[in-house]
This record gives sequence, structure tokens and C-alpha cells, in this order.
Amino acid sequence: MSKQLNLKFIVPKAGDKKKLLDLSIRNCKIFRIERLKQLQIIDPERHKNRIMNQMKLDLKLNEEPNHIECFDVSNIQGTNSVAACVVFIDGKPMKKMYRKFIIKTIEGPNDFGSMEEVIYRRYSRMIREKTPLPKLIIIDGGKGQLSSAVKSLKKLKIYKSIPIIGIEPGIKPAISYTKTKNIGILATEKTLNSKLFFETTNDNKIHDIKIHEQIGYKLVNIIEDGIISKKELDTILKLYLNPMIEKNIDCLVLGCTHYHYLKDNIKEILPPGISIIDTITPVNKHIKNVLILNESLNLHKNKGYVKIFYNGEKLSEKYIGKEYKLNYLEF
Repeated sequence: MSKQLNLKFIVPKAGDKKKLLDLSIRNCKIFRIERLKQLQIIDPERHKNRIMNQMKLDLKLNEEPNHIECFDVSNIQGTNSVAACVVFIDGKPMKKMYRKFIIKTIEGPNDFGSMEEVIYRRYSRMIREKTPLPKLIIIDGGKGQLSSAVKSLKKLKIYKSIPIIGIEPGIKPAISYTKTKNIGILATEKTLNSKLFFETTNDNKIHDIKIHEQIGYKLVNIIEDGIISKKELDTILKLYLNPMIEKNIDCLVLGCTHYHYLKDNIKEILPPGISIIDTITPVNKHIKNVLILNESLNLHKNKGYVKIFYNGEKLSEKYIGKEYKLNYLEF
């Protein structure tokens, strides 16, 4: 492009010019967000149309999803299974339309069967009462929950009428990236022992993907305490990462949002060709979208005031940041 336009492009990597470039980018983002906020205030209809159209494009829908219904199922240690349905009309939550379901036909911790039941109950009733069906259904769960929901839609003969998507766990993108069919996961013991992780890894067996798990013992404490040296931290990380590297992984999933703070250290240890999938990225994007939606995003240079409540020992200033004021709460 430089030769075609007869121009010289300079991309600063550090120093004052890099700071100036970062400032310009930040100002452009602030300007865009302010314009969108003004649009929401001055012309809410246009703002709503923009969001609906963007969702239509992103999800490749045939029409705008101005009526969305989301489902999740839960239980208490395998008993008292329930499900919830939340409804959004024109991008706004309609709490009067929320519904809670007590699972009746499924016993034990069976999320798949519970999802199949609640989807059938919800839409069989809407069909009987001739209530308008949603333009999009969102299932909180992986392939198993999604397949169960689809099964009910097919029974009701409305599968082709309503688009349906599932919210997949962070491991899913690794399936499309891996070429060696070996994926490493560094996560907490609780995550690796969770039912959702078990269901996800079972789903991946059909792809002939090998999942190499590693518990990051004490990594969360190390991050929060912030008192360990880089040399000591690298020694611990190598202890966790080398067995997975030896298994020929080409994707490493960071299965805990804390581990984002170790990403640079992990990059130094991993050999070239291994991609890192950081689960904090979609979490951050979701939080930002919620803040923008509620007009609560701080667009100014001044620091916001944050109250942090926790139990246990005092968190290190290195982890939380010296600009935050801490309030201790014992409970």
C-alpha cells in the first residue's frame, strides 16, 4: 500500500508517539460511544433498530430478533430441578414475561432431559394459546442442551420456524483452531470437576479431540497475593505447562479469568505455534456491553471509585491496583 499511494506509514511501537496513537484511538472510541448514547436518547427507535439489525447480521438471521427467549436449567445437588425463561422484546428485558418452571418428568441431575421438557412445555402452550412465537431462542449450555431443545422443537414441528443457538463454553473455539487435535486446559480444580466441563469434553470426543487437563494449583492465590518473584512463578508455570507441551498441544485454554494476569508469563514459556484462548475476553466484552446498555461506562480519564467486599486476608495492592479503595467485610 505504501508503494501504491507513495506514502510512508509509520507505526510506533513505544514511546511518546505510541502514547499519542493510543490516545487518538481511545478518543475515537469515546466519540463513537457518546454518539451512540446520544442516539439512544434522541432517537431510541433508531437505536433499537441499529441493535436489532446488528444482531441479525452477526447471527445470520433472516429477520431481526425483536422477540428473544433465553433458557437455563439448574438443580440443587441433583434434586429440585428448575428452569427459567427470560424474555427480551426489542432488546429490552420484559420481566412480566419471565417464567419459572419446575421440572416434572425428569429425576436426578439431567440437564439435557430438563431442557427438552421445558422447551416442549413452553412452546406447546404458546401454540395452543396461539401466542406469537419468538424470533430467536438462546440456550445456556453446550451441544447437549442445544440438541435436547432442538428435539422438542422438532416434535412440535416448529424447528425450521425459530432460529436457536447455544452459549458454548470457552473450550469450544479451540476445536476450530487445533490442527494437532490436542488441546491443553489450565484451570482450577473446581472448573475441571464441574458438570459443564464433563459434558463439554464428552461432546468433543466425536471430533477425536484429545483434552489434556492441568489444575493450576494455588495460581489464584499467587495472583491475588502478588508476592512471588517472576523466577518462582515461571518455575511453577513450567511445571504445569511442560506436560501439556509434550502432548503436542497447539491450543491452550485459560480456564480461569484470573489466569489472564499470567498470560505474558505463559507466552514466554510456550513454544511458537501454540495459541492461547483467554476466557476473560468474552467476559470483558459482555460486561462492557452491559455497562454501555445501562449508560454506566466511564468514558473519562478520571478514575472511578470502586468498593470491593471480600472475606479472608487482605488482597495485594499489586493485584487490585493502588487506585482502588478497599473495604473489608467479614461474613
